Amino acid sequence: MLRMDVVSPSTNRDYSVREFKKELKTFLELAAVQNKKTVLLIEDHHLVKSEFLEILNSLISSGEIPGLFTQEEVDHLF
Repeated sequence: MLRMDVVSPSTNRDYSVREFKKELKTFLELAAVQNKKTVLLIEDHHLVKSEFLEILNSLISSGEIPGLFTQEEVDHLF
């Protein structure tokens, strides 16, 4: 109705922190670089590891995830 993209991690039993960060990178690029209105939908079953919650807390509290993007990636995106 609001023409927003709704994105959610595609977790599975072998889902790792590395895969989670990779998906978050994609979601953040979609919102920030492509300037698309995006909703990140995280439900309790997505938080299969405690590290996921720490990453999300960092994103919510400071608006960034330390070490997610390298300087080269940031330069390339902008």
